[in-house]
Amino acid sequence: SRRQRQMCIRDSLAVPGVNTLTQLRLTLEELRVAGLTTIKTAFDMDFSSNQHVQNGFKSLTALLDEMGFQFGTYLWDPRYKGLDDYIWECCLQRRRP
Repeated sequence: SRRQRQMCIRDSLAVPGVNTLTQLRLTLEELRVAGLTTIKTAFDMDFSSNQHVQNGFKSLTALLDEMGFQFGTYLWDPRYKGLDDYIWECCLQRRRP
């Protein structure tokens, strides 16, 4: 629904890079106090083959588990590395006749 799409966009938290999780705990603590219970991650699709991304993914999921959050991971067509690449391609496909 339109409301769900708006919430998805509005309720997003971007972490610039897989190795920038140090300050994330403070933000997650504030969000937990505000009532957030479930988090969906969206790492680049090379998280299963790129050791740096994989380490960041494991660190984040360990942190979420430690803090008591429920969590899952969005997956998309691996031809598109980042979620932004995938969304951009979907938008382009909609414009093509």
